Amino acid sequence: MANKMLRVLAAVLLLASAGTTATVSSLPVRRYGSIFSFGDSYTDTGNDIVFFNERNLTDPAAGPPYGMTFFRHPTGRNSNGRLIIDFIADALGLPFVPPFKTYNGSFRQGANFAVAGATALDASFFSFVPSMVQPYIFNASTNVQLEWFESLKPSLCSSPGKCKDFFYKSLFFMGEFGINDYSFSVFGKNLTQIRSFVPDVVKTISTAIEIVIKEGAKTVVVPGIPPMGCSPPNLAFFPSADPAGYDPRTGCLKQFNDLAIYHNSLLQEAIKNVQNKHRNAKVIYADFFTPIIDIIVSPQKLGQYVLLSCYMVWERYSKLLLRWRWQTQLQHQRRCTMQHIDGLIKESLLMTTGFTKDVLKCSFRGGGKYSFNMSASCAMTGATVCHDPLAYLFGTATSRRYVAKGWLNGISNCDAWPACMQLRIS
Repeated sequence: MANKMLRVLAAVLLLASAGTTATVSSLPVRRYGSIFSFGDSYTDTGNDIVFFNERNLTDPAAGPPYGMTFFRHPTGRNSNGRLIIDFIADALGLPFVPPFKTYNGSFRQGANFAVAGATALDASFFSFVPSMVQPYIFNASTNVQLEWFESLKPSLCSSPGKCKDFFYKSLFFMGEFGINDYSFSVFGKNLTQIRSFVPDVVKTISTAIEIVIKEGAKTVVVPGIPPMGCSPPNLAFFPSADPAGYDPRTGCLKQFNDLAIYHNSLLQEAIKNVQNKHRNAKVIYADFFTPIIDIIVSPQKLGQYVLLSCYMVWERYSKLLLRWRWQTQLQHQRRCTMQHIDGLIKESLLMTTGFTKDVLKCSFRGGGKYSFNMSASCAMTGATVCHDPLAYLFGTATSRRYVAKGWLNGISNCDAWPACMQLRIS
């Protein structure tokens, strides 16, 4: 224990001596009592394990190096550490959102229905996809996840009125949805054909938003999709023979990014329409595209931002470390284990170095220009982890942390919260 305390102390002093500054203020009364999230691998905290097992498929996220930088063991998250939803839960003083399919405890503080590989449209839509891809299209679409949500309600509230009261105090995440619809479809359709059903994908998402609003949701965060043309798999599988097919600013594939931009523009318009119909609810578009482009264009610049969370860390060690003291309220405090604290410090220290200049590469060595190889993808034999995985964009908690900061600003005034304070290293 003494050694662990010294490690925490050393890490904090290192951050302090690096010229960090922080604005410290009292914690506000917590606005949300629970989080309910729907989506795919960007949000899934462990449901994918069930679906991979059902089909006797190997789930990469169930083995190392996933989870290595924070949890220190695989959790089913498609990240080497935390996801965006984890950072946001932490900042709001809530526990990590438990996966609906694998968690045996109470869901009164939230449930995660997201599944890696989930699509917005039902699985039956993708009959045109080759048979080798079909096993990975799970029966976990938006509509199916809403059915799970409906089945959970009786354990949370006993009547429609009580359910509305309960969900009024909850934060909902509807997505990200859509990227898997398009990613699976490229194996059976061209991008022009895929573009034709983007309105159907967006309609499915907007309908789902209205469903949870009618259940009582007052705050719904709706993420767009990230730049598809920048993902290592697409860059590796669908290279352009024409140099003009790449964006000279980012090195990403233009056609794939144009598809993402089209999806996001339709989604934002749909959100406006839903908002106009439901004036008493707050529907927030969460930009997933721009932050990733920012990292790609300016990878080193963004290394100066460190998002710390876990309320109890500084409160618990305030006298020993820097004698910082915040007037916390009991309902804001979440129990932080030593593992949580160690993981937090480790992530934060690695984050200070910034992103690598080869930001379009995966955070593991699978070979090739983008470090991606289907026969040696992450967690498979032949792939090795980079010595500084958090300096990479894809599959890492580093990028999730940066995106989470932007989303939190849309949910509340993040800069006034110690739990999501921004440290600037001069």
